Amino acid sequence: MSSMTDPLIEMVWTQGWQIAVVVLLALIFSLTIGKRRVHLSYLLWMLVVLKALTPPIWNSPTSLFVWPVTTEVVETTSIETQRAVVTVSAPPVNEFAKPSVAFEDSAAQQTESTAVKWRTLLVFVWVAGMIVMIGMQGVQYFRITRRLRHTSEYADSELRKRLSAIAQQIGLKREPGLWVTSSRCGPAVLGFLKPTIVLPQSTVDDMSTDNLEPILAHELIHLRRRDPWHALLQLAAVTIWWWNPLVWYASRAATAERERCCDEEVLGTLGCSAYNYAQCLLDTLSAQNRQSQSLGALMLTSGSVSQRRLEHIMVNERRFASRPPRWLWLVAIVFGLLLLPVGRAAKSVQKAVAEQTTAEQTAVEQAAENHLPPKSDAVPLGLPNPERPVTTPKLLYLAWQKDGIRSTGMSIPNTLWNPYGKILSQKESDEILK
Repeated sequence: MSSMTDPLIEMVWTQGWQIAVVVLLALIFSLTIGKRRVHLSYLLWMLVVLKALTPPIWNSPTSLFVWPVTTEVVETTSIETQRAVVTVSAPPVNEFAKPSVAFEDSAAQQTESTAVKWRTLLVFVWVAGMIVMIGMQGVQYFRITRRLRHTSEYADSELRKRLSAIAQQIGLKREPGLWVTSSRCGPAVLGFLKPTIVLPQSTVDDMSTDNLEPILAHELIHLRRRDPWHALLQLAAVTIWWWNPLVWYASRAATAERERCCDEEVLGTLGCSAYNYAQCLLDTLSAQNRQSQSLGALMLTSGSVSQRRLEHIMVNERRFASRPPRWLWLVAIVFGLLLLPVGRAAKSVQKAVAEQTTAEQTAVEQAAENHLPPKSDAVPLGLPNPERPVTTPKLLYLAWQKDGIRSTGMSIPNTLWNPYGKILSQKESDEILK
């Protein structure tokens, strides 16, 4: 389980701090330039949502999180050949017993086992939270749709004709259904493949058909922009990152900016007065139930009529456009290539060489402890004094290096030197190693 949880936690950590960076950038932009460029502000908040959904395995050289490689020249010493002499002697039998080392190894293994258990527990809690989120949203959507089916009816012909006319005016190819419900929830858009606009009966009774026209246009523009699918992406992001408050904040900010985008497009399409449209929103707010704001992410409501939203409608004197600007697609591609890939810091050349050298030294030391030749090729350095009595075999190795890379040109594989200078055969070498 440790082999599975460790990479997962590492990827979550990397993705988490990069999401925090993108949220900070989106917040700074939203509080400055985004006050007037609402479509661009909405784009940045949705990029945060997409960042949360992007698999943390996508690396790209265009990513903002890929740091440049620092090209460092590794200086070599004047002596091109570095010799490392390792003398191996067979210890007595009683030296193999090391209770202190065994105790330290046992304590280290116990600590590692505890850490693995905690990491595994965190992964299980994370997955359980996602399952709970999916279950809650599914139950909530089922209850809403069942209640609307029992309390709704099709709108009258006059209202449907007005809906068809507005749909043609804004360029919507497929006309949605229109329900009027007595449960006082809405205005809202329900569904994805076959969407339906839901209007509360109190709003229809209190407002004339002309006053309902901006409300219908607002919901139709949501469908033209495919906002229900955007809301589904937000729901997926907060379901996966249910424990991350930054993802929840980004989702709420994207919802608020989406309503401001629709307000601009309604005013740009209908050409109605900003004052009349703002008053229509306030009348709708006074007629609807507060429960319509907690219908869940699967039902796209008109959102809250905030002070910032009304100020954007009333104070901004410039003429609003009926559609988002085309240059927004180019900005979306550029920002997507910069922010969506995960990216990892590239290692410097010097660090890579140092890691390689350390790995080679570790291999030589382990081979010395086990009385085995190292994995890399080795050549004999020299011979001990033949007159000196030797009771255990001694192995001498030369680690020949140049520019941090072990040479393979000088090697005598599968052979050992005995203390008296004779090259042993393969069979004799195997007997000694036994």
